[in-house]
Amino acid sequence: MLGATLAALALGALAACGDDDEGAAPGTRASTQPTTAERAKEAPERSGEPVTELQSRPDLRPPEIVVDRSDGVRDDGLVFLSPRAGEDVEAVPGHQQGALIADQEGRVVWFEPVPGGEPVTDVRVQEYRGEPVLTFWRGAASKFGIGRGEGVLLDRSYREIATVQAGDGHTVDLHEIRLTPRGTALVTIYSRARRDLTALGGRGDAQVTQGIVQEIDVASGEVLFEWRSLDHVDPEESVMPLPEDPEGSFDYFHINSIDEAEDGDLLVSARNTSTVYAIDRDTGDVRWRLGGKKSDFPLDEQADIGWQHDARWVGPGQVQIFDNAAEVEEDERQTASSVKTFAVDPAAGTARLLQRFEQPERLWAQSQGNAQRLDGGGAFVGWGSLGRFSRFDGTGRLLLSGHIPEGYDSYRAYLQRWDAQAPGRPRVAATAEGGGLSVYVSWNGATEVAEWQVLAGDGPDSLEPMGEPAPWDGLETTIELPSPAPYVAVRALDADGAPLATSAAVRPD
Repeated sequence: MLGATLAALALGALAACGDDDEGAAPGTRASTQPTTAERAKEAPERSGEPVTELQSRPDLRPPEIVVDRSDGVRDDGLVFLSPRAGEDVEAVPGHQQGALIADQEGRVVWFEPVPGGEPVTDVRVQEYRGEPVLTFWRGAASKFGIGRGEGVLLDRSYREIATVQAGDGHTVDLHEIRLTPRGTALVTIYSRARRDLTALGGRGDAQVTQGIVQEIDVASGEVLFEWRSLDHVDPEESVMPLPEDPEGSFDYFHINSIDEAEDGDLLVSARNTSTVYAIDRDTGDVRWRLGGKKSDFPLDEQADIGWQHDARWVGPGQVQIFDNAAEVEEDERQTASSVKTFAVDPAAGTARLLQRFEQPERLWAQSQGNAQRLDGGGAFVGWGSLGRFSRFDGTGRLLLSGHIPEGYDSYRAYLQRWDAQAPGRPRVAATAEGGGLSVYVSWNGATEVAEWQVLAGDGPDSLEPMGEPAPWDGLETTIELPSPAPYVAVRALDADGAPLATSAAVRPD
């Protein structure tokens, strides 16, 4: 049901996408993404990773998740990704894109592919009405990183319980859907308006793409709050050049994250001004700017930010930012993308760099990316356009590093706890060959399965345990047995050995 809904929305959103995205200025290299084919050529060592072929679920072909570095630190956190192949899907033949959850060994727990080649973004766990929910954005996205779609909330059985729609004729953009304890969602929106850009060398009635924040009541769809960048931030603050086409829309702001302080004031990141804004919730006025042309705080070369993403409050007066540092061509750059934490003191006029996390290989994420603060001061980092993810402890030591196949990216990545009961029953397939039996079992999204017990017998109603239970080993577990049987089924067991569910009985091929 979810797949059909995704397909219908993708087609509708794509049809509606054209006018708002057409003519957005590519500007410099920092404002555009290389194609997936170009990235594949630049990193051949990651190409050719196999499609995960599932015997019990041939309809699912999740991208391979590779953990290439780990110091063995483990907890119950799962990795949440949104692998997408962009406009060059053919660069990664055989794979699907969609919403994905994996464990810290790279084994897939849940995968929901998206039909029609359209993406999902920002897959993560949030809370709605006191219960954990899985949220993400789905819709159609342009090559300039602008989306037209909606937010989706799934319960712990992966049932869709709500969607988030923008108000006043807008559609929700792909960058942020942030739930609040009030049962509302803060969302990003891109909208066009006419402005005089003669001071920048443009037209007097030029098209400008602004960023909008709306707070939506999830249950009713009512718009409770709205903030528009053009009312408070002049296009002169942009670090983007004007579009070469005078009829094109000037994406001067490019909002990419929203966070909320305890007093309700907002923290907004705008990629194309290289600035993070603290916004007064009552008046909409900008309290202060961090970074960019009009920064209220002096930043030295080490602290400066460029084309950043994902600004978050992580403590009193402390702001954490994923700094893309994407202001120059890759062959000219001297900097790397990193996670920076600042102590911001507006009264003193200071923003002191407290902490910086950087991958040892000095990765450069030209676009996208995020940093999630973990207990103990560490961080889980998604490297956006690179399709990489990392875990750091509070001292900046790298604990975990992994990636999805070359040709894919993931807008953000998270490490979170998620306890879910998969819908339906486990799926099983079996093959008898060479006097033995190969059994393949999956239960997409089940998080409580610790072991699989094979049941075998002469008929579907006369099955008994066959061999010892086998440990869960990812989305599909393969169990090899020494002798065949006319019928087999598989029972899911939890960590205490208690049964969770049993598959239908099948005859081995």
